[in-house]
Amino acid sequence: NTGPLNDVYKMDDPAHATNWHLANLAAFATGGRSNVKLALHRSQLWAIGGDPPSVAPEVYHSSDGVQWNLAATTGLPLLLRTGAVVSMAGLLWHVSDGGSMQGLSSSYVSVDGVQWEVFAGAMPGTLFNFKSAKLGANFLTTGGDLNDGIYVSTEFSLVANPMFPCLNINCPDGSVYKPFTASMCPADGCMESDCCAPVVCDTPEIPPNAASPACSPSTATGRNCSFGCVSGFTGEGTLTCNSSGAWTQIGSCTAVSCIYPSLPSNADSLVCASGTTYGQSCSFGCTAEYTGGGTLKCTASGTWVQIGVCGQFSWATYTPIVVAAPYQWDAQYSRFWHCTVALGGTLMMIGGLSPAWSRRNDVLYSRDGLSWVQSTVTSFPSGAPFAMGCAVLDSRAFVVGGKTSDLTNQVYSTVDSRGVSWTTHMSGGFSPRMTSGVVVVFLGRLWVVTGDDDSGYFNDVYSTPDPTQAEGGGWVQATDNAFPTGGRKHFGLTVFQDSLWAVGGNGVVPSLSNEVYSSTDGAVWSLRTSSGPAVVHGGLVIAGGLLWALWGQETQVCEEWMCQTTIESSCQ
Repeated sequence: NTGPLNDVYKMDDPAHATNWHLANLAAFATGGRSNVKLALHRSQLWAIGGDPPSVAPEVYHSSDGVQWNLAATTGLPLLLRTGAVVSMAGLLWHVSDGGSMQGLSSSYVSVDGVQWEVFAGAMPGTLFNFKSAKLGANFLTTGGDLNDGIYVSTEFSLVANPMFPCLNINCPDGSVYKPFTASMCPADGCMESDCCAPVVCDTPEIPPNAASPACSPSTATGRNCSFGCVSGFTGEGTLTCNSSGAWTQIGSCTAVSCIYPSLPSNADSLVCASGTTYGQSCSFGCTAEYTGGGTLKCTASGTWVQIGVCGQFSWATYTPIVVAAPYQWDAQYSRFWHCTVALGGTLMMIGGLSPAWSRRNDVLYSRDGLSWVQSTVTSFPSGAPFAMGCAVLDSRAFVVGGKTSDLTNQVYSTVDSRGVSWTTHMSGGFSPRMTSGVVVVFLGRLWVVTGDDDSGYFNDVYSTPDPTQAEGGGWVQATDNAFPTGGRKHFGLTVFQDSLWAVGGNGVVPSLSNEVYSSTDGAVWSLRTSSGPAVVHGGLVIAGGLLWALWGQETQVCEEWMCQTTIESSCQ
């Protein structure tokens, strides 16, 4: 009652006719309408005319009923508000009611739904809003506002019209009308073979997880082809070309199933959240005496392959061998309390402080670690920070927190590996703090693990899947009490063996920590040892399957440590 609607509802299962759902809220580009006439013609759904009338006759067509395209029609009048539309004899018909209300004295016919021709076949003027249908070779109209009669037409006086030579030919199931040509029929009239052609199916889509079926383009109705399954899946089936030109599938491919696995050596938990079929994995953790963990993956042969082990760990001192003199760069580039990331095959060294404790408002970038180029940064509103953390998430480098003239919880990002242009995002959901070395990417999220300000240490953990979100960057708190012995700063943080690891640092108890913690979710942290390396102002890296802690501080002797896993089972 408030006006024409412009939405489309779709029902996928005829056995449950109440299961309709909204498919398109704005179907027609020129707006909603009522009294529109629908017909299925040549594998397209056609919508013709309707109220309110527009400045030109509108004909829309759709291959799926959801997305509609406006056809550039010719030969149709403006006022197509009543009457009926039906597809018959390979043609699309708009049958007018012939009444003076609409001012139409003729009906219209089209081969392709775009170019229309007039024909003298209007219904009586007393018949409005009638319905039409094809029944065999006949065209029927029924009912209406002022008449309950039934009209039947088999010719519309068009038998001799050369535009419609196949009008009285009824193509059987499994065939379609041939496209019209002036010479498609002999002089003595059309036969079925002149007007009708077998329905053919195009090359079918490959069923899920199936090998390419042995089907050829233009497969005729009733023909079928078989398919097998790709590695990791079992089954077989056939595709049959049906009378509507579509493929009917019988059979399918199902994933190979693995028997539920047993616990690996020294493991204490096993989780198969996604199932035990081909390609799926089960994760396992380790007992308190062991470290590591990993996954079991179901293979195409129905067996499990183990990735990772549970082994005992220890820290061992490593004496480095200097194989080349360290690279010496220009003193103007020297800095500390900066952060470094690799983006797009380029190293970026961002911000920090000079040896004289002045801020470095620049970015150095290098493709080989030896030759460095300086970029002047202008995109940080208050200049590049120092004592901040940085990491790369989804091909974008993020700088989080730190200090400019004051502590900040601001977030910046760039996709520019030269670090020239930076985007400012909403501040993080955590309090302003220095985050040097405590920002990391884990489980597809950006994490801030503790940090410090001018008055002490934090012991909370925050993360976000997308720091660029408009509403607060999507930050959520994982815990407000990560380490049992209290907050800390300047520790090493990295991802190793599917866990976050925190090594050493300065803490409240003790002030110089030898503690090593790990966490599988960022919320619950487990003490792995109290006799690890006292990493401070250093970092953790992964190389050769080992966790390496490199650390040092001015006036102290620089030592290097590594965490070595003792594997008690064969390596696979």
